[in-house]
Amino acid sequence: MSRLSDLQSEVTERLILEAALKVLERTGEITARAAAIEAGIAERTLFRYFGSREDFLAAAATALARTVQLPPAPTGVEELRAMPRGLFTAMDAHRELIRAAWHSELRQHMIAKEAKERWLGIRKVLDAVAPRAPERRRKLAAATLRYHLSATTWHYFRFVLLLPLEDTIEAAELLVDQQLAGLAGKAPRPSR
Repeated sequence: MSRLSDLQSEVTERLILEAALKVLERTGEITARAAAIEAGIAERTLFRYFGSREDFLAAAATALARTVQLPPAPTGVEELRAMPRGLFTAMDAHRELIRAAWHSELRQHMIAKEAKERWLGIRKVLDAVAPRAPERRRKLAAATLRYHLSATTWHYFRFVLLLPLEDTIEAAELLVDQQLAGLAGKAPRPSR
């Protein structure tokens, strides 16, 4: 393929994914047909860019993470401590899109990629911070943090408990500090 063809393919793929996210935010559903209509292309054209429905949904999940600007998986303690603010602020800025995605089949694709990468990053940080802590304890701490640094927790705190964004962030920051302190055998840092 030529450079121009590659560029056209890239632009068309981006157009399709942007259309898919618009449809998702507007309707709460994501389908290849609706994305194709929104993008102004034939559905079969969409499948030239995405070999299957699953490939399309996986690409849409990646596009969602890029659009929302979710922070990358942490690589150190300070990044882990900053994760609640970065993650929940990004989710709040795109709340309708996140809520729609979380109540659609895109959720499983987000969990399979973005959330899994976040969990693996958290686990590596905890392993580095507390190498002498029992392996099972590090695993459970990582699982606890992975759950509490998720759209599920953000949604529950913001829309069920009706907590303001700052309280939602602080609750997650407290949990991060508690898990780090527990692994290190120390008392958690005092709250603000």
